Amino acid sequence: MSTQSSLYAISKILDMVVFALLAILFIGVLAFDIAYFGFHEAIIAIPHEAEQYFEFLPWAILGLLLADIYVKYRKLDNDWRALLRRH
Repeated sequence: MSTQSSLYAISKILDMVVFALLAILFIGVLAFDIAYFGFHEAIIAIPHEAEQYFEFLPWAILGLLLADIYVKYRKLDNDWRALLRRH
C-alpha cells in the first residue's frame, strides 16, 4: 500500500470517528445541558455518572481534528498553501 493511499485511508477514518464523536456529544448535550434548549427535564435519560465522559469529548474531538489536519497536510506533500485551498 502506498503512502498516499494509507494517508487517504487514515484521513477518512479520522473523519468518520470525529463525526461519530460529534453525534455522541450532541446526545450528551440533550441529556445534560437541557437549559440551553429551555427544557426542565432531560430529553434523553443518561445516568449522571456518565457526565464526566461527555465533558472529555470536546478535547478528544479537538485532538482528532488536529490529527486530521496533520494527516491532510502530509497527504498534500507538506504544502500548507494547498491545504488551505483544499480543506
